[in-house]
Amino acid sequence: MTLPTKTLLAAALALFAFAPVRAQEEETPRQPRKTAAARKPKTPAKPKAKPYAERVDLNTATREQLLKVKGMTPAMADRILKDRPYKTNAELVKRSGFQRTQFDAIHPSIVVVPPGKPPLKPAPRK
Repeated sequence: MTLPTKTLLAAALALFAFAPVRAQEEETPRQPRKTAAARKPKTPAKPKAKPYAERVDLNTATREQLLKVKGMTPAMADRILKDRPYKTNAELVKRSGFQRTQFDAIHPSIVVVPPGKPPLKPAPRK
């Protein structure tokens, strides 16, 4: 036998000799993979909505009343006063330049009653 053949044969025998030892080693159990359902992203807690009667009407509120709304800043109150009257809450984002996050922060505490209409009561929830 030549030297390369002897080396190859010795390597093969070493592999076969090591295989039973490797098979007897204890493996640590693997942790199950987290599925997409198990990895739920953390969602920020939504502010609890006030009762309809306690909300601040954007079309009739004074600057002081607007500043009492949680999340309202003086600059936001001034923009609301400047751009009155509103027909819907969504006009804050469209007309007054509010960002969606700012609107979401104050939305549970505000209401818009169109000018010349009596305050509306919300539809009962089913």
